[in-house]
This record gives sequence, structure tokens and C-alpha cells, in this order.
Amino acid sequence: MKRALVLLVFLITSFYLVFRLSSYLEVNRPPLLPEYQEEYLILRGEKLRDFCLGLNGLIADYYWMQVLQYLGNKIIAAIARGEHVNINDLSSLNPKMFYPLLDNVISFDPKFEDAYLFSSLVLSAIDMDKAIELTEKGPKNLPDDWRVYHYLGYIYWKKGEYDNASEIYERGSRVTNSPAFMRMMSAKIRSAGGSREVARQMYLQMYEETNSERIKQNLLLWLMWLDSLDERDLIRRALQNFKQKRNRCVGQWRELLPELMTIPESSRLRFDSNGVPYDPTGAPYVLDSLNCDVKLDVENTKLPLN
Repeated sequence: MKRALVLLVFLITSFYLVFRLSSYLEVNRPPLLPEYQEEYLILRGEKLRDFCLGLNGLIADYYWMQVLQYLGNKIIAAIARGEHVNINDLSSLNPKMFYPLLDNVISFDPKFEDAYLFSSLVLSAIDMDKAIELTEKGPKNLPDDWRVYHYLGYIYWKKGEYDNASEIYERGSRVTNSPAFMRMMSAKIRSAGGSREVARQMYLQMYEETNSERIKQNLLLWLMWLDSLDERDLIRRALQNFKQKRNRCVGQWRELLPELMTIPESSRLRFDSNGVPYDPTGAPYVLDSLNCDVKLDVENTKLPLN
């Protein structure tokens, strides 16, 4: 009896000490650095797909929803902090789990075409080399789908490796039923490299082919960005013409209107009731009177700032 009582007291004391120690550790736990707050708590699909008993497609869909939700939450959090989200460079969001999540989609369903498109457009704005690594699986897993060659060629074009991009578009053009666009892009990239016209044709083709509304929205922003680059070139031409004639910079937008009207392409510009031109997203362009230049409205535009 005495032995049992001693054992009971020992157990109660032990549980009490464990509870107090756990409470102390919870209260005094040191904060993790931001770079360690996200861990890759994701089971790697390539190691598990053979154990899923025919559920690979369903699991791929699950991870695809995780990809969309994860990126969406990152963007919403950045906007809530008052940050500008640059669709050309998403590395500032620190989306460390984006690659392993997207890789799992492809591991469970190697023919998940939208995952390759997302890798081409979104992952390339986070980590170009990882995007190439992932998108290169496209032609291997879908050799008869010309679109995956388009997605891969786009990344190499974006990276400035025009010879590689041209060669990939050429390979894609040999796929049965591939559009003439593929051979045309191969030739244009070889001759024109990183021109805006090449970029515009790439984005338009992707926009027409995808069924994803989220991807369409991103592509539309890229197309608007290209339009804005052309518009700012027009405005800069008018600003320089004004400076040559008046020997000073424009002080306000209304002063520039007569000069703009002499440029035929200026008909594409849009103005508000005060004569201020605005970008394709509806944000006003900012006049830099000190440097005779035009800039994007950082606080209001949805366009990439670079």
C-alpha cells in the first residue's frame, strides 16, 4: 500500500513538473526569424504517388487548390501591408512553399497542363531556374502538346536566352497540329529578341489558350503593361519636343496637349477631364517636371513598376 502511494505521488509530481515545464517553454519560446517561419511541411509527391491507389488525380487537384490559395493569401497580405505587388517580380512575397506545392501537382499528375502554365508565368517571377526545372517536365510528360513548348520557350525568352527560346519554339512547331504561331515565334525571337511585339504575341497567345480566369487576369496586366510602355514612349517624345521648342520642361499636363496632338499615334492615349493621361488600369500618369519625364503612379497603378 505504501509503495503504491509513493508511486502515485511520484506520477502526480512528474505530470505537474511536465505541465509547468511545457507552460514555461510555450511562454518563453524564442520567436523564429521570418525566413524560418515557413517550413516545407509538405510530403513530396514524387515519393508518394505510387502509394495513392489511383487517387493521384484527386490529390493533384487538392495541391492545385493549395497553390492558388497560398499565392492568393500572400498577395492579399502584401496588399494589406500597403505594398505594391509587382507581377514581374514576386520574390518580395517570400513564397517559399510555392515551388514544392506546384511540383507536387505535377508529380501526382504529370499531364496537368495549367501547372506548367503557372510555372511559366508565376514561378518564373519568383525563381527563374526553378521555373525552368519544373516546366522542362512539360515536353517530357506531354510531348504531343505544343503549348508546353510555348510555356518553356517563354521562360527562356524572359531570361534573355533567345537562342534557347527560339530552338524550343522550333521543336514545338514540329508537334502535330501546332499553330503557325510557333514557327513564327521561333523566327521572330531569333531576329528580334526581346522586342515588345514578340512579348505581346506571346501573352496574347497564352491569353487565348488558357481557361483559367486567374491566369487571364495576370496576362491582361502584362498586355496592359506593354501598352503602357508604348504610351510612355509617346509622351516622352512629346516632352522632348516641347523642351526643344521652349527650352524648359512641361509644368503641367495641359501645356503638353498641343504637342501630343502633333503625334499621330497619340490617339491611343486616354485623358481625364483635367487633361491628365492615365494608364490602362485607370491610374493617372505622373508628370516629372524636373526631369522632363513621365512615370507610373506608384500608389494607384496595378501595372508592374519596372
